[in-house]
Amino acid sequence: MESGLRYFIGRGKGETPSGDDLLVGLLSVDTAYPILSTKVRRMLMKLIMNENLTTDISNAYLKVALSHQFSTSINGLLKELTKNKTTTSEMGHFLTALSKTGHTSGLDTLTGMILGLFIKEKQVSEEEK
Repeated sequence: MESGLRYFIGRGKGETPSGDDLLVGLLSVDTAYPILSTKVRRMLMKLIMNENLTTDISNAYLKVALSHQFSTSINGLLKELTKNKTTTSEMGHFLTALSKTGHTSGLDTLTGMILGLFIKEKQVSEEEK
């Protein structure tokens, strides 16, 4: 688990490296659908608090994400995903807004969200067995 987190933290270029944005997206889905163990969250917090593995800006984003706080675009998208009946236009609005964030940050965050949704689906299918 630690080596996997280390692989993503700080991976990439820019003020918020792609690996960090992916983790923010993953953490956002974990807020809506608990998919990560508390061990994962504790290890991530330990790594970003005790080591200098990424940029200061990205470190701050990860800390905020670990406390279940996200941008308006992420929160809006999560709200649409968890509704019984999603509004396609609203979903599209939040997807577009998030995808236009930064150079690749929004797309990297969406990738993390998709990863989180895959994890959720895998957990559901395993529970049904």
